[in-house]
Amino acid sequence: MKRSRILLVDDSIDNQRLFSIFLKKTGAEVILVGNGQEGIHAVEAAIQDGKPFDLILMDMQMPVMDGITATQILREKGIDTPIVALTGNAEQEARESCFAAGFTGFLAKPIQSDALLSAVTKIIDQKTG
Repeated sequence: MKRSRILLVDDSIDNQRLFSIFLKKTGAEVILVGNGQEGIHAVEAAIQDGKPFDLILMDMQMPVMDGITATQILREKGIDTPIVALTGNAEQEARESCFAAGFTGFLAKPIQSDALLSAVTKIIDQKTG
């Protein structure tokens, strides 16, 4: 996997720390924000700076703006960066609503490091390959 830029949108500081450790071991640059609104701003700023993200990992339940709303807004703006849902709700209905909102992938919490790295590597390799 090439050196990638990953945006992690999660309101849990513990999740931010844990996922960052996993992702940085691959050589990824990881940017952290705490809610969907901050995520939208980070994506727009990265595009304006000419350094768009290769992948967005988006928690579903956050204060200020949830992941589904943020993803819908990003897709409405024409942003096609792969977005993976991170959620504690693994039910089929939750998966369907995530994909309907424009998510590329879905990971149920608690997320194991191998599952996270496998999903991230697969998506980034598909995007760059």
